[in-house]
Amino acid sequence: MTDPGRENASPNAPPAEEASLAVTGLHCSSCAVAVERAVSRAPGVTHADLTFATERLHVVFDRRLTSLGAIKATVARSGYGALEPHEVEARRTAHVRDLQREQRRLVLAMLLGSPIFAWMIATGMNPHLSVPDQGYIMFVLDTPLQFYVGQRFYRGAWRALWHGRTATTDVLIALGSSAAYLYSVAALFWLHQPPYFETAALVVTFVTLGNYLKVRATYQASAAIRSLVDLQARYAHRVGDDGQVERVPIDRVASGDIVVIAAGETIPVDGHVVSGQSTVDESLMTGEAQPQVKTVGDDVTAATINLLGSIQVQVGAVGRETLISRVIDKVEQAQSEKVPLVEFTDRLSRIFVPIVLGLAVAAFGGWWWSAGLLLPAVSHAVAILVIACPCALTLAPGTALAVASGAAAEHGVLVKNGAVWEHLGRVGVVALDKTGTLTEGRPAVTVLHALGSPTARAVLWMAATLEQGSDHPLAYAIRQRATAEGLSLAPLPDTFATLVGLGVQAEVDGTTVAVGSHRLMARLGIDWERDAALAAEVAEIAGSGATPVFVAQDHELIGLLGVADPVRPEAAEVVHQLQQEGLRVVMVTGDHRATAEQVAQTLGITEVSAEVLPDGKAEVVARLQADSRRPVLMVGDGINDAPALAAADIGIAMGSGSDIAAQTAAVTLLHGDLRQIPELLAMSRFTARVIRQNFFWAFIFNGLGLPVAALGYLSPVLASGAMGLSSFAVVTNSVRLRRRT
Repeated sequence: MTDPGRENASPNAPPAEEASLAVTGLHCSSCAVAVERAVSRAPGVTHADLTFATERLHVVFDRRLTSLGAIKATVARSGYGALEPHEVEARRTAHVRDLQREQRRLVLAMLLGSPIFAWMIATGMNPHLSVPDQGYIMFVLDTPLQFYVGQRFYRGAWRALWHGRTATTDVLIALGSSAAYLYSVAALFWLHQPPYFETAALVVTFVTLGNYLKVRATYQASAAIRSLVDLQARYAHRVGDDGQVERVPIDRVASGDIVVIAAGETIPVDGHVVSGQSTVDESLMTGEAQPQVKTVGDDVTAATINLLGSIQVQVGAVGRETLISRVIDKVEQAQSEKVPLVEFTDRLSRIFVPIVLGLAVAAFGGWWWSAGLLLPAVSHAVAILVIACPCALTLAPGTALAVASGAAAEHGVLVKNGAVWEHLGRVGVVALDKTGTLTEGRPAVTVLHALGSPTARAVLWMAATLEQGSDHPLAYAIRQRATAEGLSLAPLPDTFATLVGLGVQAEVDGTTVAVGSHRLMARLGIDWERDAALAAEVAEIAGSGATPVFVAQDHELIGLLGVADPVRPEAAEVVHQLQQEGLRVVMVTGDHRATAEQVAQTLGITEVSAEVLPDGKAEVVARLQADSRRPVLMVGDGINDAPALAAADIGIAMGSGSDIAAQTAAVTLLHGDLRQIPELLAMSRFTARVIRQNFFWAFIFNGLGLPVAALGYLSPVLASGAMGLSSFAVVTNSVRLRRRT
């Protein structure tokens, strides 16, 4: 029989190849371990690493011995699905389907389990409480909970044992809950003893809740990738050999082709301009707020926006070779890095489950051999399986993180994953983007001077009237200042004209008014540099990080505006506080070095990495991680920050920034207040301490309960109570976090 996918392997292909697959159907870290082992043992595979949190399988294989299709078949034989990165719609559909399925299971589990839990609490408060046929009622409720909601644990256990040849937590959950359920059935119908269906219900419901939270977290983590993919153009206007322009799918465009990009369109490729002139919004890739003038010979990047004028571009890179695709790859790769807590869970699942199963079998055999009675042997084995069910261990980090995240959300801080609370309290380096993070991210008029007979308000009125026809960020800033001043603008003149890369010009009240850069003034023949005082003022505006904007009327300079991105009022205070705590503060920005260093000097930041492209920001973060033994925190707001936010140990996005930055980052500051960063650091240290305490409580009950159950001093009923008590201790300890905020 031919190995699936083997026929696609090329004999001339390089022997070693790396690939990534999205594995669907995982619901615990043990599942990930089983798939990882199965793929690692496949012929031709030299390395396999599967991260449970993001469901991303990174595999290195010998192309001469196997293929990606064969590896996908191996994953399928293990009982799971595998999708390639380009199968975006299939991945999206799979995530939505998994999330909806888990929601239905959780709702059903809560509906069936709530009466059982309520009865458990009531009898705990009043042991003499009795309801006719209570055992039969609980049997009716717990049976569909055990075998319908819990069917996935049986399937998972079968896949793990049959395909993966390993014992996972699915095996433990299936055995423990089944033992509790079957023992209760025997006690109710044949032994005439009190059943304890609540134990089986507790196990299935808590683990179902954990599975739902995991699927939801994975869906949210993949939202950043989906948003980045959606930014890319799917069609391009290609110039054919006959000179005709045709609209074609982007996968039909090749390097060397010529594409036409009209004003307002998304640039579909990386390349350079061969005809035309325009301005391009590159804030997506560089963070630079001001659009850049593009003329013949200048480079353009896919997913940026062509604002004004039609240009022709010769294709240099397309598809997965473009800069935006490399950004997507870096975000996905960084999101899939395993954190210590995940690695600890993986190691624990490999050791804990076989030990428990071995102990249960040994206890059963030992008691049956010594006492010669089947019922006590079964009872002691069931007690071991019940006390070992990982409810408290599952709740240990989860409840603390849920309470801490909920408390943070009430203050406008959204925390997405456990790695945040694990790393934040140990942060040693804080990397900060400039535009939109340390600054407001919105240009504003900071200087307004009248130079001739018109008043400053008149100059602003004329400038804002013309800028009504421009989408430039500087134009928006001028209009906003006019609105703040209460000025009523005249309708946009019919004579309005945009001068690409220079400014705007029109007839206003019978005079010719021009608003723009110093190059526009030179074109109009206005030599403002002869005025030493004016030249000094322009130099001062530029030196402060602002952009000088000139206003001329009938070829005479009448006004000067300075438009800048103001520094956030709390930025200097936060930088000083972080430095006082012994943290290394670094600015990482795509802006020009002169502007970046001016802002850094204002805030007291001594380390600056400027003019850095998106993938370069991730490289800067990697260097900081290599230089520091402590975690690196990255704070940003733009799409261009996404790779760095994902690559950092912790990424924090400003809520006023792009959706993709917020989706990529582990933390989002909804109010955009930098002062919440030091507060979050303090909160994380307390949360980490509570999680460690929760693990202690979880392990103390399992650690003490297992040998006690094996020695016969713990009945299944007491084991059920101990398991519930350990869960209660963990939850109660976690609630303390709410009082800390």
